[in-house]
Amino acid sequence: LIYKHFAHFVELCYKYNIKMNLTTNGTFPRTTEKTVTEWAKLIVPITTDVKISWNGATAKTSQEVMSGIDFEQTVENVKEFIRIRDEHFAKTGYYCRAIYTNETVFFQCKKLVLAAGCLSTARIVLRSLNAYDTSLPVISNHYSYLPALQPYLLGKDTDERKIGFAQLSLFYDPNADNMDVAMGSIYSYRSLMAFHLLKETPMGVKDAYRFLEYMMPAFTIMGLFHPERSSNTKHLSLHKNAQEATGDYLKVHYELSAAEVEKVSSNERKFSDALRTLNCFVLKKINPGNGSGIHYAGTLPFSTTNELFTTHPNGLLAGTKNIFIADGSGIKYLPGKGLTLSLMANAHLVAHEALKNH
Repeated sequence: LIYKHFAHFVELCYKYNIKMNLTTNGTFPRTTEKTVTEWAKLIVPITTDVKISWNGATAKTSQEVMSGIDFEQTVENVKEFIRIRDEHFAKTGYYCRAIYTNETVFFQCKKLVLAAGCLSTARIVLRSLNAYDTSLPVISNHYSYLPALQPYLLGKDTDERKIGFAQLSLFYDPNADNMDVAMGSIYSYRSLMAFHLLKETPMGVKDAYRFLEYMMPAFTIMGLFHPERSSNTKHLSLHKNAQEATGDYLKVHYELSAAEVEKVSSNERKFSDALRTLNCFVLKKINPGNGSGIHYAGTLPFSTTNELFTTHPNGLLAGTKNIFIADGSGIKYLPGKGLTLSLMANAHLVAHEALKNH
């Protein structure tokens, strides 16, 4: 939302009756004097959905990832946005919008396919079955940052070919069996927001700019994803709370075992060694906390036992006849490499199953 022409996009949506699909970190535009409430009243009526991402579930984690963020104010901003959304719902009766016709509709179906993402799908299932306080498993890739310096690039001109995508990806397969492979992706700093560093540099703006101009070509960041399995220390549950907008809240407990912590540390050492062979020297290891890897899975694990809160390999939710799960809820193991194509393939197979005998 900090894009300086965002207000113009909103104007165009109203002018041409276009609906917006908005993904944001909750930072509201600063290009005008509008308050969060005023922005929310503009945004809510023209969006099909709004996804708000977080840099961390606590102020400490958020500020480590995005220096200078006011975590408490960001939370209040989101709460105010949700309040305006609920006001809009109360006035319009809005439940769901068919994007292809731009009409507000109610849906009835013989078969239901849930693909809301494993956390939201878990919420829907637990709420629908009134299974409050019931514990479900959950897994999420552990994620690390390894900022590094390439000394031979100090003061050099920035290579125009360096863009925001990963410049190189490395894979560590300690057992040479294609299992438990950790993955590290190397990024240049060029595409990231230099003003974050400018604010942190302990000198005047002019001198800080000249200093960073000299340093930034040499900055490199590795994002390191670790494989993950479920355990009895990783779970979530839904609890009632009348003060929440939905009447309930999701509680997550996520704790790595001592062996898992050591495995993460070992992987980080191996990747640090690999970076040194590229003349990249790791400055610091940053652990943004559990859940920071944004890959979640395993809340309704695959099983053929038909046990409640499991998913059959064909996608059918156990205990039901016509409800299918098409996201990552069934996956019980997360490799280091993202599962985008595997998730798409699974959703394709589930859709075929849902269409049988229809």
